Amino acid sequence: MKNNFIRIEKIIYILVFILALLSRLNALGGNPLGDMEASLAIQATNLFANRATNISPEPAYLLLTGILFALFQATDFIARLIPALAGSLLVISPLILQRQLGRWPAIILAIGLALDPGLTAISRQAGGIIIGLTGTLFALGFYLKHSAPAFGVCLALALLGGPTLLPGWLALGIAILILRHHEIYRSTENGANGPFFWRNALIWTAGTLIIFGTLLFFRPQALSAAVASFVAYFQGWLTTSNTTLGQILLALLFYEFLPLGLGLIGGVRSLFKNDQLDRFLFLWWGLALGLVLVYPNRQVTDLAWAMVPLWAIAARQIARWIGNTREHRPIIAAQAFIVATLLTIVLVNLAVLITRPDLPQFSIVAHWVQLSAALLLIVATILAISIGWSNKTALDGMYWGGAVVALMLMIAAMWNASGRGNHPGRELWRIDAYSPQQDLLLDTLADVTDWGKVNRQPLDIYVVQGSPALQWLLMKDYPQTEFVTALPIEAKPAVVITDQAGALQLSAPYSGQDFIISTAPEWTAMLEKEWLAWGLYRRAPEYSTHIVMWCRTDLFPGSASDFTP
Repeated sequence: MKNNFIRIEKIIYILVFILALLSRLNALGGNPLGDMEASLAIQATNLFANRATNISPEPAYLLLTGILFALFQATDFIARLIPALAGSLLVISPLILQRQLGRWPAIILAIGLALDPGLTAISRQAGGIIIGLTGTLFALGFYLKHSAPAFGVCLALALLGGPTLLPGWLALGIAILILRHHEIYRSTENGANGPFFWRNALIWTAGTLIIFGTLLFFRPQALSAAVASFVAYFQGWLTTSNTTLGQILLALLFYEFLPLGLGLIGGVRSLFKNDQLDRFLFLWWGLALGLVLVYPNRQVTDLAWAMVPLWAIAARQIARWIGNTREHRPIIAAQAFIVATLLTIVLVNLAVLITRPDLPQFSIVAHWVQLSAALLLIVATILAISIGWSNKTALDGMYWGGAVVALMLMIAAMWNASGRGNHPGRELWRIDAYSPQQDLLLDTLADVTDWGKVNRQPLDIYVVQGSPALQWLLMKDYPQTEFVTALPIEAKPAVVITDQAGALQLSAPYSGQDFIISTAPEWTAMLEKEWLAWGLYRRAPEYSTHIVMWCRTDLFPGSASDFTP
């Protein structure tokens, strides 16, 4: 019987891992890279092309992605592949921690990590945040298992993740120090705290940093970037980002309502029930969230470190609910289905009433009638189950019905956060502005290229002070593109791309077409009603950045072809 359960458990983890892969790899290259993502992708390309480049303090991403660029074509999909794989591996970490969490809580935690909107969004963007988080969780698991080699390797990979590593480690370390006598700590005293363990772990950590962090000294600058990541974090205390405290809290509310609600229930319960593990996880989550809120250079993506302990508490709470619903399960399931259906009707009508005050009076009344009827039916269902069976059965059905609706809403939020919704640029978890007209720009350049072939004119492209996103876009299909700070007046390139400010002053005639190179929501200008509209329909005021592509007029069809460049 035990062997059968272990076999089923392994199958569940495999299925959850496949689910995580599908949610992270589906349409991974569908959205163009923004400036921050493109900057990292360009560095990874230059790192293995023997070109001089600045190295950002995210060496694990740069090294692994650079290797993929050297082996395969440099595309948007490949640029995001390493974070997607690291985010998928994250769901396996509960398997290593199941001795502390429990078998079913670990399985539920794996499913939660696979479907979490924020973690999915981070895994689908170029960067090292998810690499550091995954490496840390695996290192923690192997530490608890007293495996020095695996702990050292994972610790080294985490160290190469980037500057967001430090606040995550601070929150975890402070929580352990405060509750250093809880069961997890005591379970490691006889093994992982010994000098033999730490000597071996240090050897494996140093070896991994040297071998992988420098690629056998072929790329030693990457290791120095790991040190710079700690400097970058402390420099963040001296700068201020545009991300407000409200955006951080709204990201939790709109995307993470399911683990937030269950986590708060489990955390408060731990204070009264003296549950040491939940108390530790609750403290860890509170410290991780607090560090994000007080950090001046905060980003919404920093919440990733708070999501793991929050999901761990939520998973243990769900496991307790499952264990407490052993009686009348068919009745509870039926009631949960009814409650979930009626709650959906309530939410749909409420959304219409909030966002459409301009509806005719008879339509508003109809929506209020539907909403009220659905609420009355929910109350009637609870009362009927309570009288016919028990109060506990009625409450369990209500809880599970609400949980089903929350799960469906979270899956929808995950889809939007991952950039696959109708408005991918209007997501709080997105680290970059969105580029809506990159494809149109490439199509126009392709037309100009065809015109040049007809007129036998070389297509030389000059970009004046282009953004990293534009540089990445052009270097893939037009590697001959020159990026300059200014053009001499006698220059006569076939194509010139500039920002929108100012006219082009060159000796040859040009015609220009403007493109929107990036759009981003004006989060700080949004009021309460606008946030409600955004939460329901992703409506938000935006500002746009334009560029102008100038084409030399002799390349146009029908123009004189004897122009001498």
